[in-house]
Amino acid sequence: MGIKGLLPLLKDITCDFHLRSFSGKVAAIDVYCWLHKTVIFCVEEINFGIEATRYIDMCMKDTDLLIENNVQPILVFQKKLGGKANVESSSANLLLLRTTARIMKNLAQKV
Repeated sequence: MGIKGLLPLLKDITCDFHLRSFSGKVAAIDVYCWLHKTVIFCVEEINFGIEATRYIDMCMKDTDLLIENNVQPILVFQKKLGGKANVESSSANLLLLRTTARIMKNLAQKV
């Protein structure tokens, strides 16, 4: 996943920071990547058609962390990426749509 060897190449121009340092800013988040990263924790449930929400909860926890540190998240749900287009199936698209709806509902309840 991602570009192999990218982080070591960027080591000289990166620095550690606390999320609070972005207080008052806006952050655009590629939620597709967050979902892809967290869905591994409930892959068995999804595979057997059992409703699973742990991966959504993990994405919401990260979103809440941004909000708690006064960073306004803009969640971007871009499902069609050139490199991933051949990997996506109709069931993956359906899962993404359901997940998007749940995350948006959770965010709406917080406002």
